[in-house]
Amino acid sequence: MPPPVTTPAGEQYSSWMGLIYVFNLIVGTGALTLPAAFASAGWLLSSIGLIMLASFSYITAGWVVEAMACANAIKHWRRVKQLKKRGLVTDELVNRTLENAAESDSNNHSFRSSIVSQSGSAGSIGSKIASVHSGGGSCGSVTADKHQASTSSGGVGISTAASAAVTGGIGVVGGSTSAGGNQGCLNNISSSNYSDALSSEDHEDQEETLLIQEVVIERTMGEYYAIQERVEMGEMAKLFFGKVWVKLFFVVLCLYLYGDLAIYEAAVAKSLRDIVCTYVPKNCSQILREHDPCFPHSDYSRLDIYRICVCSFVGLMGPFVFINLTKTKYMQILTTITRWIALVVMIAWAVVVLANGTAHGSPPVAQWKKLPDLFGVCVYSFMCHHSLPSLITPISNKSSIFKLLAADYLLILMFYLLLAFTGIFAFSHLEDLYTLNFMPDPCRQGQPLTFIYCVQIYLMLFPVFTLSTNFPIIAITLRNNLKGLMLRETRRYSFFTTRLLFPLLAIIPPTIIGLVTSNVEFLVGITGAYAGSIIQYVVPATLVYNARRMTLQRIGMGVRNPFISPVKANWCLYLIGSWAVVCWVFVSVYLLQPDTAET
Repeated sequence: MPPPVTTPAGEQYSSWMGLIYVFNLIVGTGALTLPAAFASAGWLLSSIGLIMLASFSYITAGWVVEAMACANAIKHWRRVKQLKKRGLVTDELVNRTLENAAESDSNNHSFRSSIVSQSGSAGSIGSKIASVHSGGGSCGSVTADKHQASTSSGGVGISTAASAAVTGGIGVVGGSTSAGGNQGCLNNISSSNYSDALSSEDHEDQEETLLIQEVVIERTMGEYYAIQERVEMGEMAKLFFGKVWVKLFFVVLCLYLYGDLAIYEAAVAKSLRDIVCTYVPKNCSQILREHDPCFPHSDYSRLDIYRICVCSFVGLMGPFVFINLTKTKYMQILTTITRWIALVVMIAWAVVVLANGTAHGSPPVAQWKKLPDLFGVCVYSFMCHHSLPSLITPISNKSSIFKLLAADYLLILMFYLLLAFTGIFAFSHLEDLYTLNFMPDPCRQGQPLTFIYCVQIYLMLFPVFTLSTNFPIIAITLRNNLKGLMLRETRRYSFFTTRLLFPLLAIIPPTIIGLVTSNVEFLVGITGAYAGSIIQYVVPATLVYNARRMTLQRIGMGVRNPFISPVKANWCLYLIGSWAVVCWVFVSVYLLQPDTAET
């Protein structure tokens, strides 16, 4: 287990900034496929389904936050247990601080100081526990070595919250972290004596070395559940699941990332293809098919050019997967600005069409047969759970974290409904990628270069800009998780295996999928309905269930978890799990129907 990853005060941000980061994380590629899913399933049925799935997603996001607090508590408990074994902390001290924590908790103020970040030179509680620097005299210094999480932990994570917020998915697993503090020494124990004591402990104890003052123990024992260390979902799985379930978790995560990359390739290639191709049929309002020619008097079909665009995109962005791409701050800021300009322009455009009375959309009220397709798209559109630890942990004041999440989900739900409703009533036919509905009119050949025409080209290139910057990040994350899944930490591997094989394993499978199909809505539905629903529903439910059991057994009921989810009944866990299974069945039946056409 790597050293604790704490959040220094300089890297923290306010609650409102955290709200913005979560908003940017959730609103991504899935939003571009929502209008088409709404149009096919019917506006009333889609609205009910979207509201229900948003509620379920919020509930499971709350469970992830609760599991994060439990993970911090277990890691803190283990450290205190180690100190007790070495005689550095007495049972009297432990009992006294637990009693004080329980008493202050009954007065509803024991966790106020833990929720607000610690100020001054002492730093965060996680930093206090992570390492010790000598204060003078005979005390030595113990410093946690830097570690490379990308190849050893195999965990899910992102390097910064801002990176996660703009990628719309999982951020980079990697980067070096070092834990430090300035706590002094306890009972003038030298570093050599500490090493001797440490050598007699088991492997788990060796991985979580620390020295800590009694005053720090007494102050932090009641702060077991303070979310001070960033514990990613992969690390929580290792903490609360058995080895087999940990492997299954990483398999599902990798499948989800494969689907993500296939969606990116299809969306970018489809956008480029529609910009490049100039063929217009005799009936200029006719919907073009994959096997129609791309250019007048040419043997190249639109499908051929699409596949060329897929290969070109992978050839251009693929080499970044062979290196560690870390300096992406300004690129991601540009991506965020580009995304919001495009989304606002599309909503405003559709509103203008509706206001001018030139709208042609007449969507059905309900189409039950299309409901399974809507399920996958909605799950994908609300996906944020895998990156929540990296976004929630740096928030300085977490006292209202569930209210902030509720506000985020409510705003996103309203935004999605606005985007979908304006689109389905403004356009008679909706493309699976919503930006393609803003193409220049093919019936008006040779139109001058106007502002409207430039905006149309910008909207068509929007997926190219945003997804091109995100593709290497997601691919590197997949590469690192594949290493964590397949490689052993204690074994050395060849250059070909570590630097060539796994980048190729991350790139080739989604490229094959992208070459086979260009149906973005289909890919989003499949990814969200299966791997996405497991990560969004099953994993949070099982994590919080096991986390509650473990904290009850290890810590007991004397210290209350201030981050317990608003939906804490156990029957809700079974309800969400049953809902996921039912949806898998319906989606599978829908896909096996012979009339489920894929273009």
